Amino acid sequence: WISITPNYSQKVSLRAWTPEGRGIYQRTPALLSKSIKLRGPRIKSSAAYQLGRRVYTKN
Repeated sequence: WISITPNYSQKVSLRAWTPEGRGIYQRTPALLSKSIKLRGPRIKSSAAYQLGRRVYTKN
């Protein structure tokens, strides 16, 4: 899941990589439209805290 919350006048360019090129979809209206307000603090030691592209492999 990813949530992007730009201002109304902002344009957003999104580039995504998915395993095996399975696809990416935009839900309109959002499935959980108010969920961005429920986020907590970022955990510094987690992979989600770091910026940039991440590649996860299955062992």
